[in-house]
Amino acid sequence: MRRRENCRPTLQVFTTLIYGAGTVRNAARARSLFDEMEKWGVTPDRGAHNALMGTYVRARDLQSAMVVMGEMEHKGIGLDDVSYNTMFCGFQRVGDLEGIWKVYSKMVGSGFMPRTRTTMLLMKVFCENGRPDLGLELWDYLMGKGCVPHRHALDILVTGLCCRGVVLEAYRCFREMIDMGMAPTERAFRILEGFLRQAREFGKVEEISQMMKAIQLDGHQNEEAA
Repeated sequence: MRRRENCRPTLQVFTTLIYGAGTVRNAARARSLFDEMEKWGVTPDRGAHNALMGTYVRARDLQSAMVVMGEMEHKGIGLDDVSYNTMFCGFQRVGDLEGIWKVYSKMVGSGFMPRTRTTMLLMKVFCENGRPDLGLELWDYLMGKGCVPHRHALDILVTGLCCRGVVLEAYRCFREMIDMGMAPTERAFRILEGFLRQAREFGKVEEISQMMKAIQLDGHQNEEAA
């Protein structure tokens, strides 16, 4: 970046330029801009690091993206949902489940609470790749922190668990969502109902049917009261 008299680029300007370099997958330019910040006395923040990380991900240089993540941790810059989601998307794009697991373990180890989009991405990756057990682990992790996952995440998890024959765990997750005052989707109910019938768990079929009716009735009453 050329110097102009009485003109100093700000953190926002650098971050925007780095992001722009990322949109055209010019990782070398993005890194050059990032390194130039120090020469101007500008300290890169989380947003600048995320922009650089995103550039490497778009260029499919996931090793360099992981290095940026490591730099953030070394500098004491906390990772946020953008950081994690960026890396998960990158590894998903190249089909690297081991990479996803590595970042996921880092996220859980730090106690970070992912946003809905990241939860959905992880649940989809785990269940669609034959690892609903990891989806169940994610579910239990979120519930353990008092966070109820989005009900479409339950759709994916129930389908994955039932298709693997782990019907009672799917039933447990379904009940947990209702116990937390949220209504599962009709799709999750129908899938679980079908597999419970196959397993001859007729008592549980009746139980979830009554629970769905009750929570739907509560929803209608709340709407009328409003």
